[in-house]
Amino acid sequence: MSRVKAAGREKPARLKRQDWLEIGLQQLARTGPEALRVDRLCAAADKTRGSFYHHFEDHASFVAAMLDYWSQRHTERVIQEVEREADPRAKRVALNNLAASLDQWIETAVRRMAASQVEARKAVDRVDRRRIAYLTEINRQEFGVPEVEAAELAEIEYATFVGYQTLFPDAGQDRYESIGRLLDVMIRAGACAGKRHEEG
Repeated sequence: MSRVKAAGREKPARLKRQDWLEIGLQQLARTGPEALRVDRLCAAADKTRGSFYHHFEDHASFVAAMLDYWSQRHTERVIQEVEREADPRAKRVALNNLAASLDQWIETAVRRMAASQVEARKAVDRVDRRRIAYLTEINRQEFGVPEVEAAELAEIEYATFVGYQTLFPDAGQDRYESIGRLLDVMIRAGACAGKRHEEG
């Protein structure tokens, strides 16, 4: 947390809305949904309730904003970065690397929260659909397969990654990148096999 000098002494800088959302995600990853209670968030931030309510109408609006922030940071921002690449193959490599660099503890914590909270479940469903749709488009571009097959390959790849992430959230970025490369090989093999089947 940044600090500023005032009257010869340092004092904590005022938290911005994004700072609260970051704190929420980090606390969720460390402790679980109970950490998102206003009093616990304020304790973690070393701020008063007034600071919290300056940015959020109530607890529900904070949770909704946090889930939207997670979606933007862990999905839309990733897609924007990947779209800097023109070649579908380069897009896949960039996507694998960026996905591996995400905080996997946050990812799994949001999914655990979705198991018991409707709004989190809706947010996870939206993110899953968005990610699978984007993978589908990359598959279609790279392999030249029909939409249905591109979607099936995307579902297999995404389900495998999420499953690995759930089982091994602390595997580390290097391990996730390695798994991403193996998945890449499997998906390419699956696409080639599908093409041979259609041609045969």
